[in-house]
Amino acid sequence: MKHRVALLLLALALAVSLAGCGGSGSSGNKGSSSSGASSSGVQVDLRDGVEYEEGGESGYLGDVMHTAFLNFAVTDAYTCPTYGGYTPAEGNQVLVVSVSILNTGISSLPMFDTDFQIQWGSENDEDYGWPITTSEEPWEKQPQSGEALDDNQLPGEYEIGINKERSGLLFFEVPADSKDFSVSFEEFFEDETVGDLYFVYFTAEKKA
Repeated sequence: MKHRVALLLLALALAVSLAGCGGSGSSGNKGSSSSGASSSGVQVDLRDGVEYEEGGESGYLGDVMHTAFLNFAVTDAYTCPTYGGYTPAEGNQVLVVSVSILNTGISSLPMFDTDFQIQWGSENDEDYGWPITTSEEPWEKQPQSGEALDDNQLPGEYEIGINKERSGLLFFEVPADSKDFSVSFEEFFEDETVGDLYFVYFTAEKKA
């Protein structure tokens, strides 16, 4: 994960509709600021007024995580063999995750795709990964280097304004035999100290 400017406060609301496997540009409006969720997602109210408390949180699909910088929720997730022009390595599949984020601070919030990590399994220290969209690993399997898999895909770097919301899709390459996952977010402060860790646990539906 990469460091971000330290911020304060909280509140958030959003959700994004997910595209089907193999499709691109069919998952709604990029950067939508509407509340609630699509027919394929979980209804969430991320502007729930809960005050931030140190110590981290864990939850499930649709639960709001309250961090020092932002509120976020994972509103939907599913796996499929391929997505658009992306074909994972043999023995792997694509995990599509819909995430909604609200900047609860007092200055614009720089974000990176590597702010969110995926985990699966429980015994192997290597059972984790970053979004396949990350700029740190070239997209060698895609038709064109740097080509987005979907119109709603969250980019490698982006910014969320004060009290602004952003929804989008994250894509991960995960083992084909995995169905139980967790998405994590860890606080990194301007002075290079590490804060609390947040987990969202879910079972991903398989789609053809």
